[in-house]
Amino acid sequence: MTHTILNNFFIQIIIPIGGDTGDMGVAVFLAALLELPTMAGFNKLSQKVNCGTLIKVLLLSSL
Repeated sequence: MTHTILNNFFIQIIIPIGGDTGDMGVAVFLAALLELPTMAGFNKLSQKVNCGTLIKVLLLSSL
């Protein structure tokens, strides 16, 4: 849900900090580029580590 909210309101986040649509495009490009290796390797990762453990680590790291 937070991913969708950020994508929907990204321009409203970028403009107040001095960015424009070009900066937003670069940020979206970098986000997509960084997501690709994770998406490609998720199947292999989930075979080695339980998905429940991954979620717990994610939740603990966000505190």
